[in-house]
Amino acid sequence: MHFYRHVISTKFRFLYLHVPKTGGNSIQQVLLPFSDDKGVLVHGQDGRDQFGITGPVTPHKHATLAEYESCAPGVAATHRVMISVRHPFDRALSAYFSPHRWPGSRFPEWDETAFYDLLDTPDLAPASTFLKHESGWRAPDLVLRFEKLTADFKAALATLGLPIQTAPVLPHLNRSPAPRGIWTKLRTSRVLCAEIETRFAEDMDRFGYSSVMETP
Repeated sequence: MHFYRHVISTKFRFLYLHVPKTGGNSIQQVLLPFSDDKGVLVHGQDGRDQFGITGPVTPHKHATLAEYESCAPGVAATHRVMISVRHPFDRALSAYFSPHRWPGSRFPEWDETAFYDLLDTPDLAPASTFLKHESGWRAPDLVLRFEKLTADFKAALATLGLPIQTAPVLPHLNRSPAPRGIWTKLRTSRVLCAEIETRFAEDMDRFGYSSVMETP
C-alpha cells in the first residue's frame, strides 16, 4: 500500500501536499482539525503512524495537485499550497528503512538491489511532481523542510493564521527501526549519493538542496 495523504482547508485557504517520508504524518495530525478532511483507518492502520485521509474535495490518498485541480478547478490559485520536502538521499534511505517494510520483529537488513528497486516505486515519486498540473509547475507558497521542520512549521502556522495559541510539538511518527550506524555508513557512499541525486535532480534544484557529499 502507498499512503500519499493531503489536507485541504476551505476556511483557511490552504492545501497541504504530503510527500512520503518528509514528516507529513506529524504535520497532518496538527492540520486536520482546521481542514475539510478527516482521518480514516483502513487495512489495519493504527491511526497514529499509519492512517488515511478523505474529504469532500480530497479525491483519494494518492492525490496530486493535478488531481485536486481536476476535482476543484482553480484551487491552485485560490489556496496557499504547502508541501513538506526532504533531501532526496535521506528520504530514499528513510523509505527503505520504513517500519512498514520491516514488520514485527524483523530486523532491517541492507539489500542494494531492493533499494534500487524501491527508487522506481510510487513511494519515492519526486516531490516536484506533486506540484505539477496542466498549467505547469506550481511553485509552493510554503515549503516545510524536514531538516528544520519545527521552525518551518511554526512559521507556516503563523502565515496561515491558524488559531493555535502555542506552536505544537510535532510528534516523531513512523520512526525508522534502522540502527544509526547503518544509516551513517550508507550516507557516506558516493555511488549511492550520485545515483539518487541524479535521479532526483529536479528536486535538488527546485528545493535548493546541495549534495550530501558537500555537507559538513
